[in-house]
Amino acid sequence: MNTDLLKVGDQVIVQIEKESRDWGYNPCPDGTVATVVGFSEVHYGRVHNFGKRPGVYENRSWIKLRREDGKEWTEFATRFKIADEQEYERRLVVLRQQQQADPNWKSDDHFMRELPETPFWEGDFVFVDNRKRRTDQYCTIDSKQDPYLFQIVRIDYNQLNTFASQMTPYPVYQVSSGLTAGWSISVSAEELTLKERGPVWKFYHDEAITFVNLEDEARFADLIGQTTEVRNHANDLYKWSKDEVLMAISLGLVHGFSLSSGFFGSGPSIRAIRFKDEELGKRVATETLKGFNMVAA
Repeated sequence: MNTDLLKVGDQVIVQIEKESRDWGYNPCPDGTVATVVGFSEVHYGRVHNFGKRPGVYENRSWIKLRREDGKEWTEFATRFKIADEQEYERRLVVLRQQQQADPNWKSDDHFMRELPETPFWEGDFVFVDNRKRRTDQYCTIDSKQDPYLFQIVRIDYNQLNTFASQMTPYPVYQVSSGLTAGWSISVSAEELTLKERGPVWKFYHDEAITFVNLEDEARFADLIGQTTEVRNHANDLYKWSKDEVLMAISLGLVHGFSLSSGFFGSGPSIRAIRFKDEELGKRVATETLKGFNMVAA
């Protein structure tokens, strides 16, 4: 079922899989009719946000339901279907018509509100009380770097104002040696002291950011969601060959591409992207084509 088509007030029929019941999950009998009363929430921060505007969104995977006896609970979307099948099919036809009319059309992103205020942002440079980064197999520190200095790489917004124990604030900030270091430790706001605002805060406050080179600038733009993944019109999938994506770059359809390693021997996959900053995108396209001894068509 496409949960984008769900609306508050819809009646649904619940069907719990046997395995879950065998493990003791029994919220109601199969066939129970319930009403959609809302949606759970999911936070998208300012980095690794899949191109979404930072904020709080409806989580369309976990739906709030109410039984006829008034009991409410949150259920996974695969465990029920809309009771009015004809109405669901009608909505589905409308959705498909919109998608056919515009291949790049996307449904409502279900944005609810802005992110909650926090004293620190992703990318900020901070000191952590009684913590020091060490040089080992997980983290090699440049001799010129302050070993006591960290950078915030993630904020667990959904855990703000919660406690890990009775009097210990939940460690919502994940810090590391850099935004793309690949490791992190979790700390609470009480353990942090701000040294200086980082590139993410500067981007959203229109302050100048210094980059090492074009690659550094492009990676940062992708990190904060300032890119859009582009579908290959040859197969209507987000799947490209090297020749296809290079041709698309030369024609100005996309600005660049990235490679991700495959699983189980499937080989790397190509992700074609456009930058929201057209000027940056053109510079990336030019350098990418130059690397393959090509020029724009």
